[in-house]
Amino acid sequence: MLLLVLLLISVASCAHVISRDLRDQADPFLTVPQALNNPTEYKGKIVIWGGEILRTENRQDGSTEIEVLQRALDRWEEPKDPSASEGRFLVREQRFLDPSIFRPGMRITVGGELQGVEAVPLGQMEYWYPLVLARQLYLWPPFDYPYYYSYYPYYYYYYPYAYSFFLGGFYGGGGFYRHHHGHRGGGGWGGRGGRHR
Repeated sequence: MLLLVLLLISVASCAHVISRDLRDQADPFLTVPQALNNPTEYKGKIVIWGGEILRTENRQDGSTEIEVLQRALDRWEEPKDPSASEGRFLVREQRFLDPSIFRPGMRITVGGELQGVEAVPLGQMEYWYPLVLARQLYLWPPFDYPYYYSYYPYYYYYYPYAYSFFLGGFYGGGGFYRHHHGHRGGGGWGGRGGRHR
């Protein structure tokens, strides 16, 4: 059983959380400061960014805004290196996301389209953020979750009916999707779920 668990962890650790199609469209070298300083030039560009959630706010039009402190991503799009950041950015998701799930401190990876910049009050000042219209979101489990409980059996949870942070969460193409980390396919509500080669 231990060997099986270690094998599944190995498989899960080398799978992308953003689809190949979106990765192929994204500019891997476009940074948060570049998008902030040249919003017109980079509007419409696809980026894959991630980091730590600072705030999640549900808006009157039914959409959700997430403020993220950028962190560098590893090759599988997982946010790393909590000691460094390029700054903050905003994620706009067209549907409702539960702030108790997408809560401060959780890590997130987003693939989406730059929409320019937006000013939001921060303390006594206005802070300008690059704005990303989300196409795919992945909510990472907490750092302290005991991963060796994550991999068997397979569980699928469909937003907003159930949540459990022993699994990662994927949102894209119409639904929030939780999946077994070693599983590379599947999907929720017609979305493209799972991790990706």
